[in-house]
Amino acid sequence: MKHLNETQQRAYAYAMKPFAALSFLSGGFVIYHLLVQRRDKLQRMYHRIILAMNICVVTVAAADFVGTWAIPVGTPYRLGAAGNQTTCTTQGFARIVFYLAVPYYYSSLSIYSYVAVEKSFMEKNYRHIEKWIHRGA
Repeated sequence: MKHLNETQQRAYAYAMKPFAALSFLSGGFVIYHLLVQRRDKLQRMYHRIILAMNICVVTVAAADFVGTWAIPVGTPYRLGAAGNQTTCTTQGFARIVFYLAVPYYYSSLSIYSYVAVEKSFMEKNYRHIEKWIHRGA
């Protein structure tokens, strides 16, 4: 097995951080907007799905930003490893759970749109699908 050289390790450790920070900030803004500025929008299913999706996005972005810092100190071939077993396990759990939830919510928006058009945008006729969307995620 070929190991990464120091330049490759540095790229692996730090390349994602600016993008993770942008995702965290944009997802955080959507959450803030829906929960603080425009709470009335949460009466619609679409905005509740968007809120749940952005909670997942913020969690994934935080895990990506932490990156190699969560890996236990002394792990060979991992530049920037500064964590312990608990930080590594916590980050791994968050990544597995929320990485899968984000694309699920994105695809759920397509299903939501199809059903909304099919039911003439009368939300009371398709409100029952929301619980399945959140359970699936």
